Amino acid sequence: VNPIIISPGQYGATELQRVIELIAMSKNHYGGCDNSALQVIVLPKDWPQKDSFKEKLEEGLKNYPPQPSYCSGALERQNDLYKTYQSMGEKRAVILEHSSEEVPADQYATLLDCGTFGEADFDGTALQSPVNSLVIAYVELPGGKSPSKWLQNSAIPFVNNEDVMPGSVAALLAVPSSQPKNVTNAAVASLHYGAIAVNSPPSLAI
Repeated sequence: VNPIIISPGQYGATELQRVIELIAMSKNHYGGCDNSALQVIVLPKDWPQKDSFKEKLEEGLKNYPPQPSYCSGALERQNDLYKTYQSMGEKRAVILEHSSEEVPADQYATLLDCGTFGEADFDGTALQSPVNSLVIAYVELPGGKSPSKWLQNSAIPFVNNEDVMPGSVAALLAVPSSQPKNVTNAAVASLHYGAIAVNSPPSLAI
């Protein structure tokens, strides 16, 4: 399971759009069947731009040209996860109808809300194995006012924990231009993934 870690900080409009395009491109390449496809977005709970980011990502996924998932059982896994999270509440699972009428329903992206790790609403089912389809899951981690502390004390231990999120193929670290390079370098050095991309496609890192 490949994560994208959103480092807290102030992103400019162009920077935020770039992050959204990276997620949409990674997720839609071969319909999510690529081994570098991102599946889990790790968000700081206290990040001021969190809600704006989610809204813009939904719009981005609705407009990005999709590709069909060709992996055996991918759509069934996507459906099962949708039903699992829908049973927890309607807002926990959303199917994003594409802006183009020519796109079939089986190529719509599905957004899942795993909740906040460590709180009662958390459910990590979507973090346990690759879905290989157009599924993106959010998970929020407490804190986020200090990028360095949040990355080193919350985000990186979380994604490195194989009991919580198995797999170590690729990870994407999104950082704003204002983040000090030493903070970014320390985060990259601490991640236990074979390929680590910073503000770039994971497939290039692989």
